[in-house]
Amino acid sequence: DLLAYLKLTTNPFDRISFMRIYNVPLRGLGAKFEELFLEQWQQEPLLTFNELAQKLIINKALTKDKALELEKFIAIFTGYDGDSPAQKTLGHIITSINYFNYLKNAFDAEEAQIKSDNVKELINAIQMMETRGITTIRDFLEEVALLQEHIIYKESTQNYLSLMTLHGAKGLEFDTIILTGLEEGLFP
Repeated sequence: DLLAYLKLTTNPFDRISFMRIYNVPLRGLGAKFEELFLEQWQQEPLLTFNELAQKLIINKALTKDKALELEKFIAIFTGYDGDSPAQKTLGHIITSINYFNYLKNAFDAEEAQIKSDNVKELINAIQMMETRGITTIRDFLEEVALLQEHIIYKESTQNYLSLMTLHGAKGLEFDTIILTGLEEGLFP
């Protein structure tokens, strides 16, 4: 959730991040709001989430309560962009949405503790990267993306065992193939 907030700060056109967090913590902006917002965004794809939200508020396309909640959501991002300090911005977001309290109330105690620990690790990661000169949100997110790519590459290049039928393996190149059950008269 917090990475999505940071991504949206850097890229206000990021629909995936917006869809993940517009109602985290719960703001009463449900499925109808999402449908309306996405429909409007399809019609006007060059608007940022902020501009589109302002337009919906001005045009009174939302109820008063939903408009107020959307204004509060927009206010979280006011004054912050991709060049803002990552640690300060993350602290602002956590405080603005009262994220630790949200975790405590939205999840059972054990899961809330795990999620809180993950947030603390994110804060530690930002602090560690600042010591390496990575201070802006944009730089931090680029570093996270590179780390994720490295992890995916590392996982994909490790030796692994594939279990499949003989028919599934037909035409594929493998160094070693083991057929089990043949000694018992079974054809896998």
